[in-house]
Amino acid sequence: MPSPLAKSYPYIALALLAALILSVIYYPSLSAWISSLLLISGLGFAVYLTIQKHIQPYKQKQITRLKFTLNVLIDLLGLIITIFVATYLGGMAGTWASQYGVWVGLVVGVMLGFICAWAVSKVWKKITA
Repeated sequence: MPSPLAKSYPYIALALLAALILSVIYYPSLSAWISSLLLISGLGFAVYLTIQKHIQPYKQKQITRLKFTLNVLIDLLGLIITIFVATYLGGMAGTWASQYGVWVGLVVGVMLGFICAWAVSKVWKKITA
């Protein structure tokens, strides 16, 4: 049975994202707090979903507790590596491209971040398969 938080999480995330966008325009001093809250809640939900992905086979006695723990840790390690690579390379590209303008740097950084995240997730699936 899914928790009530799982049903309302998309609405909470959208509200926080809207608050972040509005705070950048109207209250820039709140942007850091709202973005931190959005980041922490997003990572928390990613951990929650990772555990939910592997809990059914464990409850049905298809895998042991050790295998369940390893599966969750491997998925979370993949998430951490993906976030690190996408953030680092996207930030580097965005910083380099910002010499052509702030918006160019932002677009290039975000695009490269998405491409890196996609590539790392594909490689990680092949490694762990």
